[in-house]
Amino acid sequence: MSYTSFLSINNPEGAVKTPSPLLRKKFKDLRKARSTWWEKVFLTRCSLIDNLTGAYLCLVLTGEN
Repeated sequence: MSYTSFLSINNPEGAVKTPSPLLRKKFKDLRKARSTWWEKVFLTRCSLIDNLTGAYLCLVLTGEN
């Protein structure tokens, strides 16, 4: 299992469905190897960390090592 965290502003659910550019870049090679990587996400937890900006911190658990 591996863990990845990323920030989402105002829309954690949308960010979960559409990975941020930084997250896409980080997993670019993995996504080439497994085009369905994003479908392998097992669990995502998002927590509001800043009420003023609506920023969420999301933790993604995948089946990749």
